[in-house]
Amino acid sequence: MLVNDLLALFEKKFDIDFLKYESEYLGEYYSYKGLFCDSFKLLYNKLPDGDLQFNDADIFSVIKLSFYEGKNKEKESRCLYMKNQLENMECLIFDS
Repeated sequence: MLVNDLLALFEKKFDIDFLKYESEYLGEYYSYKGLFCDSFKLLYNKLPDGDLQFNDADIFSVIKLSFYEGKNKEKESRCLYMKNQLENMECLIFDS
């Protein structure tokens, strides 16, 4: 799926808002920080210099999640929740 499609899907599913950012290295990307994740990023697989984050031109979007705030049990709980939610979405392919 394309980043914009994922953006709309996740904003609707989790009732969250992503902020749009741009960097020379990553290009345009979207980021959320809040209840579900300490960092939830939607990025394009193709970087501005033409390189790919994942060496597969058929992958258009990359999702990165981070859990680093709180006690280990809290981080694990949020991680498992997000993992279960994302695994139930048939449109996603995982590589961890």
